[in-house]
Amino acid sequence: MQDAGRFGRLVAGHWPAGTADATADAFTSLPGVRVATGSTAPVDAAVPQQLARRLGLVPGSRVQVQDAFSRTMTVTVTGVFRAT
Repeated sequence: MQDAGRFGRLVAGHWPAGTADATADAFTSLPGVRVATGSTAPVDAAVPQQLARRLGLVPGSRVQVQDAFSRTMTVTVTGVFRAT
């Protein structure tokens, strides 16, 4: 995520590693994405506070999600932010 602070204020945990401090002009190409099709590697994500409350998520929570092709992956919550 580029310019993470423009999406909200972090209220718990931290932004996913290596993403929060990068400005939009810091990228000259797409950054590497560590999860590819069929990968079972967990994905780190910060979630909005309202969603965290609704699902009972806190930093460190792991949740299983499915993509549009019914492939399951794990999301690890690294932080919770209040949307601006």
